[in-house]
Amino acid sequence: MGFVAARLRRWRGRRRVSLRPPRGAAVPAEEPEVKTLLALLAWCLLFVLCWPLALLALVLWPLVWLLALPLRLLGITLGAVFAFLQSLLYLPARALGWRPARAQCAP
Repeated sequence: MGFVAARLRRWRGRRRVSLRPPRGAAVPAEEPEVKTLLALLAWCLLFVLCWPLALLALVLWPLVWLLALPLRLLGITLGAVFAFLQSLLYLPARALGWRPARAQCAP
């Protein structure tokens, strides 16, 4: 919510206010504390229902994370490659003066 408040302060005197982050800006994900709490509650529930499976999940989780790490890095790399290709394909239009349409909120 900090982004919205900063945006509203900056555009206070203007009629149109955009509540969206600028193009290309990172959109904040769900709070990490909430994810951690939900994971802990799910593990506690699993521990109550089936404690051997819960302990096995606790031991195997780091191994699953290590196996998934190269796939995450591959996803980041492919995302960067596609962003580069998009910017390369849009370069002639941007050089001729085209700009993406701005999102407008109703007054």
